[in-house]
Amino acid sequence: MRDGFIFYRSFYESAKALDDQQRLALYEAIFELGLNQNETKQEPLVNAFVNLIKPQIDANNRRYENGKKGGRPANKKPNNNLTETKDKPKEKEKDKEKDKEKEKGCRLEHLPKLEKSSLYEFMKSHCIEKKVDLIEIEKFTDYWKSQTNQKAIKKDWKATFRNWCRSEWVKKDSSSLNEVDWLEANGLKAN
Repeated sequence: MRDGFIFYRSFYESAKALDDQQRLALYEAIFELGLNQNETKQEPLVNAFVNLIKPQIDANNRRYENGKKGGRPANKKPNNNLTETKDKPKEKEKDKEKDKEKEKGCRLEHLPKLEKSSLYEFMKSHCIEKKVDLIEIEKFTDYWKSQTNQKAIKKDWKATFRNWCRSEWVKKDSSSLNEVDWLEANGLKAN
């Protein structure tokens, strides 16, 4: 048995369609259902309205009963964060964070300016040393800038360029050289 329940505007609007006697019977049925959880038998039209309203009243009654049980238990542990203010990270910690970012790798266009310029100097000298056409630098940068997936993130762009040059050299010259010649041209000894 309850002292009150929620009477929605939709109940009121629906009841307007009935004549006075039927509306009174509907209100009686709603009050009995909401306050005492008892269903009463009425004429068929009023019962139809009650059957439409009943699920909402039943849901509200379940919420009411569950609410009487109490809520979530109170958190007994004090939150230690509230009284302390964290110090700013020290320089060593900042450096460690930067090192972690470097370990993750980055896209070619996101390299810092200093690293990017040293990479281009390395690529130029590598091309001259290995007698690779300088156009490979442009092909390499265009290819990696156009990649949109995870594959375009590299830790070591210099190693990536060396591999690029090797694969391009193999593509161009593999038909004219055998494996021994290729190893010797790259400063390796054949077994």
